[in-house]
Amino acid sequence: MRRIAHISDLHFGKVDSLVVNALLRELRDDPPDVVAVSGDLTQRAKPKQFAAAREFLSALPCASLVVPGNHDIAPFYAPLERLTRPFARYQRGINAELDTCYVDDELLVVGLNSADPLQRKEGKIRRKQVERVCALARSHPRKFAVLVSHHPIVGNVAGAQGRAPWGSRPLLSALEDAGIQLVLAGHLHETFSGTYAVSIGAEHSVLVVQASTATSTRLRGHPNAYNRICVAGDEARVEVRIWSASEFVTSRITRFRWTGRSVQVVPARAAGPLSEDVSPVAD
Repeated sequence: MRRIAHISDLHFGKVDSLVVNALLRELRDDPPDVVAVSGDLTQRAKPKQFAAAREFLSALPCASLVVPGNHDIAPFYAPLERLTRPFARYQRGINAELDTCYVDDELLVVGLNSADPLQRKEGKIRRKQVERVCALARSHPRKFAVLVSHHPIVGNVAGAQGRAPWGSRPLLSALEDAGIQLVLAGHLHETFSGTYAVSIGAEHSVLVVQASTATSTRLRGHPNAYNRICVAGDEARVEVRIWSASEFVTSRITRFRWTGRSVQVVPARAAGPLSEDVSPVAD
């Protein structure tokens, strides 16, 4: 079994310190195997904000995989830097690598940089990135494969108004070939988990999990939240933890099971490797 904490849209520079400290405390008290951070670590890509984000990441009790978001690009008020060295601040403050990867005995987590310096909010995925995702997945065929990006590659989820990144269609077409089972994203400040079927010759489903902002005060009608995901065999358990005044509490728990190329919601109390979950199922 492997456990992933999925956090997103931290927005250091505009955070609630009480929420930040509570999130760190939760992750330390019950450490996952890896923390996947799906972008927007800062509010305005300022050095002090990257320093605060770096301090947060350094305090995590486990490995982390991080991808940049559109807020982590050099700002528009520095146009020359945004055009010529758009990710330099992120690379100095967080990670020199923009497309990252985490691998252990059971898990492959592929980070994909979807931030586009030529756009204000929308993202872009390049052909070389698609080829890299497929190559990594093929080199680890027996591992549970996860893709992490800032922008949701499936477009409008949970009724949110958003647009899939430019170039995402070839990536969707490649998911079957790559054997990706789980897709994590942020950007929308909304929490959602569900299935998205990609039919390329034969039906294929991936599990899509969307994260709200974990620590920012920039709420869009949804509370601060993050996801705790357990994967074991052909099952995944997604627990949404939301901020409730003074602590994180469980909002919902949903179990999913892969059967061949299809993933379905598992009824509560059904037998399986993650059958200790007895919480009501929420689609």
